[in-house]
Amino acid sequence: MYIKYQLEILWGDKLTLKINPVNIHDLLCCCKEIWHCDEKEIQNAHQLKIMNNGDTVTVNVFTTGKVQVQSSEENPFFKEVNENIKLIINTFDLKFNKNTHHLINRAKTLSEYINTLDIEQDVNRMASIIISDTSCEILLKVRVELICDKKAIPKRNVDLDDRKKIFRFITEKSYIEVLEKKIKDLRELRNKLVHQGDIPSRNDSIFAKEILSKYLDM
Repeated sequence: MYIKYQLEILWGDKLTLKINPVNIHDLLCCCKEIWHCDEKEIQNAHQLKIMNNGDTVTVNVFTTGKVQVQSSEENPFFKEVNENIKLIINTFDLKFNKNTHHLINRAKTLSEYINTLDIEQDVNRMASIIISDTSCEILLKVRVELICDKKAIPKRNVDLDDRKKIFRFITEKSYIEVLEKKIKDLRELRNKLVHQGDIPSRNDSIFAKEILSKYLDM
């Protein structure tokens, strides 16, 4: 089941979002890290006052999971805070939903498998590179699928055969880090192995497994 946040314009520069309550603490920590703002407890909520060049945006995070964002007056900073918080909530819910996705669970199983391999042997190093690269490719496309489902974006609008477009899409729609350079390095290792017959080193194998592990943790 996908948890979708609810967006409602109440009046003026005020809106309400709905977040999975288990992510309230994470949302508060993320907001404070981004904007270096203070937190104050009020009735049934945590209140953050975010300031920028004299403009103030108030964020109330209620224990029910409701997130209320309001500016003290019309200002362009409100829109920035609003969009950032929607991205944060989107990211948290993606991380929650991914735990129930069958393809991600399969990638976890593959990761566990390659961690049992003796990488002192050539064939096991080769297997770890190929499995890690394939699993990361699957995980990238799963992220796109989850984002599309959550934001009601037709999947046909995203070119799943173009990695650059996938990286850009995920970065724009969430706070998930795509590790683009490392994924490219992993693909290069895989291509040298498959197309040129190169035997990966022990360090290459460790690198590949670490990248897959990081993708599973996102």
